[in-house]
Amino acid sequence: MFVAGAPDPGEDKPLGVGFWGRLATFVLPATIWEPNGLTHPPPEPGAWHLPGEMLMSIEIVEREAARLHLPVRIIDVNHSGTDRPLVDRYVGPDDLLPLVVRSDSGRLDGFESITPGAVRQFLSRH
Repeated sequence: MFVAGAPDPGEDKPLGVGFWGRLATFVLPATIWEPNGLTHPPPEPGAWHLPGEMLMSIEIVEREAARLHLPVRIIDVNHSGTDRPLVDRYVGPDDLLPLVVRSDSGRLDGFESITPGAVRQFLSRH
């Protein structure tokens, strides 16, 4: 599966966490507080993230592949490193992402196509 990430500017903070969350962020600036109470460190220089739609698509593909006992490899086309030859081979400039490619070169692309039923049917034809 090919997806497209982007640099994480860390600009989606602060979150609406109320007085105590803002106070904790002021007192403990090395921690970013999420509304659900979980914390994570601020983005590192050069940090990378995937947009929410990409993450949802990845979850659907991984879940359906697990149900069918099939391996899946997730490759970010913008941060591919050693997987660059696969990106060059399977992803063209006009392709929609996310893009799922089977071993027989069958393709399922775009957010609208990545639904549990469509992915299950697509992967079943491996």
